[in-house]
Amino acid sequence: MPTQPPTCPAARPHQAPSRSPHRGVGRRRSRIVGSVLLAVTALGLGDAMAAPSASAATAAPAAAARATPAARRAPVRRARRSPVRARRARRVVQRYPGAAAAPAAVAEAIRAAFPAAQWEKAFLVSWKESRWVPTASNGVCFGLFQMHRVHRARAAELGFTWAEATRDPRTNALMAADLWRRSGWRPWVTA
Repeated sequence: MPTQPPTCPAARPHQAPSRSPHRGVGRRRSRIVGSVLLAVTALGLGDAMAAPSASAATAAPAAAARATPAARRAPVRRARRSPVRARRARRVVQRYPGAAAAPAAVAEAIRAAFPAAQWEKAFLVSWKESRWVPTASNGVCFGLFQMHRVHRARAAELGFTWAEATRDPRTNALMAADLWRRSGWRPWVTA
């Protein structure tokens, strides 16, 4: 009679771990099912679930309601996530319409302030920063190009008041062009 070699973990060939994005889902599901079964057994409903009757039909939902916290939280988490996904799906993405669609005052201001080689980039940055609304503000940055408060002193050096530099599209474009000459497009994250 042939003998079988002893089986030990070291003798088995190495198995690469699973790279599935759903790794661990089965374990979580089995933990939940196990905790529900544990709760059912603890309540003495095991026999009632094996042979369904009128009293078991009313007892099963009660057992599920008294299940462990992990079993109760799992469905709630999914319910909380789904409205967010639905809102993201409904969100309308405004695409850059191109320089030709810019309002006349904005187009005139950008063409007067920037060199012709930078017009398209300036239109794109101003669209992304303010959607071409000259009075746009987020509380910290203001105007067509969303000039930050730290540039207040530079506005005074150029001879502009801060209100003028943040509300007037031409003045805001001149300030942005001055900043672009000193630093390139780096000050704008959207560039």
